[in-house]
Amino acid sequence: MVLLNFSWLEGDSIAACAYPTSDDALADLEAHGIALVINLAERPHDPEALARHGLVELHLAVPDFTPPTPEQLEQGTAAIERARASGQRVVVHCAAGLGRTGTLLAAYLVHGGMAPAEAIAHLRAMRPGSIETPEQRAAVEAYARRRAPRPKA
Repeated sequence: MVLLNFSWLEGDSIAACAYPTSDDALADLEAHGIALVINLAERPHDPEALARHGLVELHLAVPDFTPPTPEQLEQGTAAIERARASGQRVVVHCAAGLGRTGTLLAAYLVHGGMAPAEAIAHLRAMRPGSIETPEQRAAVEAYARRRAPRPKA
């Protein structure tokens, strides 16, 4: 396997890894049955290389060491939800597969009902080093606040 920092998060439907930089790495994703690649790095993949391996990319460019925007977190969690509902496997990556990737994956766990601190701890237990900055942690907490039911007036 040529993929760096690859691991499954939820059974075998959601994975994370470092940026797959070679055709062999994309072939590894294909071999794992991945259909959707959520790319949080600034550099998109070559569409022809993805197509050769039956992969579709959702590119949400996020500068290194910063969190995805609220809109990007919504787009990413919705894409994961749609893929899982249709039985597709998903991989999320940035450069190292830790900060930006961890932020989106923690938001997805919050989307599924976990509290932010629990989601971050769960993710870090599975992928040590995930969520690298206080701003990334704050983005997960803000995502949870936006999703919380509003009190009725």
